[in-house]
Amino acid sequence: MAESNSLPPAESGERRQSIAGVMGPEKFRQYMLETARRHEAAVARKALMALVAADEETPDFVRLVTRDFSDGPWGFAIVRGTAYEDDDVWKDFRRAFTDRLELAFTEQLEAAGVKEAKDNFTIQWIEDPSLQDADVETVARKYGGTHGSLPHGLAHMFCLSVTRQSLDSVMRPSTKHYAKIPFVQVVGCVGVDAEWDLDFKQFAEVEGQPYPARFKVAVDSLLSKLFSLVGDRGDDSIAVDEISGYVKEDETWTDDTSEVLIKVFP
Repeated sequence: MAESNSLPPAESGERRQSIAGVMGPEKFRQYMLETARRHEAAVARKALMALVAADEETPDFVRLVTRDFSDGPWGFAIVRGTAYEDDDVWKDFRRAFTDRLELAFTEQLEAAGVKEAKDNFTIQWIEDPSLQDADVETVARKYGGTHGSLPHGLAHMFCLSVTRQSLDSVMRPSTKHYAKIPFVQVVGCVGVDAEWDLDFKQFAEVEGQPYPARFKVAVDSLLSKLFSLVGDRGDDSIAVDEISGYVKEDETWTDDTSEVLIKVFP
């Protein structure tokens, strides 16, 4: 369509008539509507990117979403690895989990791009009773099997996993006697690309790290830090395998520990 718009009016009209003759009236009408929709979306995206670039209050993860994923849904794929015996508990967890994530948007809703990012934010829940108390490799391969069917903005080389421990951490709020940080588990993807799998398996063996990569991440850091670092599809991205080497098994990765990573991988 861009070529057609660059032609003189007479030639442009002739080309449209030619296309309409091949496609038929109804298909041509749909084609023109879709072309106009895409053009309007591109114009709106360019304008939004300019606003985001100029607003110092816009969070880093929203800048990333605006740049790479503004044309559709984005977010996380999360594997349910627990509570299959009690759907009410699971529903309560999902409600508490999503409410906590919402704070990353609502606290900065006036900043440029935040509302648009919030509107497109999506969680793809992956559920299968056979995943009850599944080990990390089973979770990784389950996600790997669904990776190709996910929208671009959710098809990362990692997923999130909910274990019984992480469910309890979200459902039991901290008190002065109980300071557990609400967390979920990050799991490196396995089974999407054999060469990629081999590279990171060898990397894990050399570094003495578990494979697939895994570490706990605070729910409050999922958007503010994790997505900004690991969701990046550009040269500034960091693989979960690199992060896992800095997080001990009994530790939870938070905004504070992410600052150390930024210094290690400038």
